Amino acid sequence: MSNRAAIYADQRAYERALEDNNRVVELEPDQAAGYVARGLTYARRGDFEYALRDFDRAITLDAKSALPILTADASISARAIVSALS
Repeated sequence: MSNRAAIYADQRAYERALEDNNRVVELEPDQAAGYVARGLTYARRGDFEYALRDFDRAITLDAKSALPILTADASISARAIVSALS
């Protein structure tokens, strides 16, 4: 399901991607990866507040696995998030 969400996000079908992301989070609420994936979808859609909420949850659950994914994803930048929230 998370792979399909990534494909939807790449196609800019963000609502479909979020449906899959939400299902992953519902099924595995204690896994950081679901929150990272959903946060990335929100960020790509420009919903930075929701993205930051999910990134924060992912880091709280498992910083060791969440941080490398977040820092490696070039589709979002800290500058874009900060400017959107300013």
